[in-house]
Amino acid sequence: MNESLRVLEVVQSLERGGRTVRFITTVEGLQENGVFVLPVSFKAAKLESCQPEGLVVLNTKAFDGPCIMYNLIKLIRKHRINLIHCHCDRSMIWAGFAAKICGVPTVLTFHRSILRYYQRNKVNRLLMRLTSRFIAVSEQRRQLLISNLGLSEQRCLANHGGIDTQIEHVGFARARQQLDLPSDQIVLFSAGHLGRIKGHQDTLKAFKQISDKYNCQLYIAGSGSAKDTQVIQRYRDKMGLQEQVHFLGQISNSSLWMEAADIFVQPSLEEAFGLVFIEAGLHHTPVVATNVGGIPDIIVNGETGYLVPAANPEALEQALVKLIESSQLRDQFGAAAKQRIESKFNKQHMIDKYLNTFHQLIMEE
Repeated sequence: MNESLRVLEVVQSLERGGRTVRFITTVEGLQENGVFVLPVSFKAAKLESCQPEGLVVLNTKAFDGPCIMYNLIKLIRKHRINLIHCHCDRSMIWAGFAAKICGVPTVLTFHRSILRYYQRNKVNRLLMRLTSRFIAVSEQRRQLLISNLGLSEQRCLANHGGIDTQIEHVGFARARQQLDLPSDQIVLFSAGHLGRIKGHQDTLKAFKQISDKYNCQLYIAGSGSAKDTQVIQRYRDKMGLQEQVHFLGQISNSSLWMEAADIFVQPSLEEAFGLVFIEAGLHHTPVVATNVGGIPDIIVNGETGYLVPAANPEALEQALVKLIESSQLRDQFGAAAKQRIESKFNKQHMIDKYLNTFHQLIMEE
């Protein structure tokens, strides 16, 4: 049955991050289930790890919309595409016009974290005309799309992110050894864009109080604009944490860091879903995060980690201290997190939901 599907997977660009991971996972997962998939990006990936096999890059000058649309129409007709799936609103606009011309249904997975993108505006009104089904990455974001844009329950669905849970675990001791980290030190790890939305300043405020009392270090992976990087590094230096807080930049071994960490911490101010929290749980690492967006879909407060209010470094500090002071609690939360991720957030669950949506749309056509 899946062999009848011929899907164009479209994304605007392929920077490191949750959207790119989901794009690649979706492409590979559909292919593993017998679907013909043609992945398309409007920009070339800067890193090979961010590029799925067989990627078509539409090299156009300055995002020339009509040219993009023309090239998409050619691809749709050449490969007999019968469904288009986009992973960002901008790619959906030109892919949506191409789909209308070719008579092909469309699906848009809406990844945006910032709340202003969920308001009724000219772009979203256009998307509502061009999109057959909206996919939200969490139930909370689904409700935002339904209430703010007036979408019907049937037209807007939730499909959580999923990852490959069948991975080889290095183990805590070996990971520490490979990263040259002391075995007797509490390691806090965070990974995400260095911009304000990830709450790194709140982490530093909380960590300042903690580092005076406990033998711990904080490692932050990720990149940002030159301004974002400068702001957060200056903030660390102003707080006198140069010896305890380390910025790793973009890393390719985040799984190893997850294995080596005692606690994963990321107090995002907003988060549509948060694939990084799934990755932490899979590696048996308890999480301290915020009770915003799709994060509560992943983390069960008091069972797999702690959820605190956003922009509240005092509450963040209290939650971190509970885990720092109890290795038994860290092990308990970590084991529960791993079990939850393996049962509810594996890749095949996500792919099955997409397949059900795709088949239903084609039947309706």
